[in-house]
Amino acid sequence: MKLHLTQIKCNVNDESDGDEIYLRYNGRKIWPSGLFKGIKTNEVIQLDVNVDVPDDEFVTIELWEYDLLSGNDYLGTFEMKMNERGGPFISSLKLKNTEYMASYLLTWETA
Repeated sequence: MKLHLTQIKCNVNDESDGDEIYLRYNGRKIWPSGLFKGIKTNEVIQLDVNVDVPDDEFVTIELWEYDLLSGNDYLGTFEMKMNERGGPFISSLKLKNTEYMASYLLTWETA
């Protein structure tokens, strides 16, 4: 099955001056092509990311926040069940732990 990520929306960023985010799947970075993409509260970024995923399984996309001077922050995951074709569908970020304040939505489709 093909997973197509179409947009990410930041409801609340984790850092006061905005987040520098990137997405990972199965241990590898899938977006963006550079180090990160800056985003602020209430901002929407259009995506065009395609990932081959197994049918009828849960897929986990990780959201990371890039840090220049320290280790990058693993903010949490978007989890999706690959049991239906179509969309758009929306997944809410499940935070890794309570020290993070971020809130994001990921919009996706399947084919």
